[in-house]
Amino acid sequence: MADVIYHAMSFVDLQFPNGQLTYVSYEGLTTSAFLPLCGGLLQAQGQYPGEMRYSFSCKNKWGTRITPMVLWPDKSFALGLSQALAWKRSGLMMKLSIQFRARAF
Repeated sequence: MADVIYHAMSFVDLQFPNGQLTYVSYEGLTTSAFLPLCGGLLQAQGQYPGEMRYSFSCKNKWGTRITPMVLWPDKSFALGLSQALAWKRSGLMMKLSIQFRARAF
């Protein structure tokens, strides 16, 4: 006869206007928060135990999204550039997104 082991999982999910806090037993705590700042969006995301990621995303007048990002405890830096292109062709709106990401350690 096989032994069956049952694990009770605890789960808590709290949502706020500017973020979210989630706890899952055996996995840890996950957080995300954002704050509108200087025409852009400041974001912090993380998992405990684990890593944190801080980023600031903003768009210029041509629609280019620039996103510098810092990852902790890796102490790495990433820069994301994204340009959305749109044009109309026979009544159908087509959208194309070009993304570039560079990472320095």
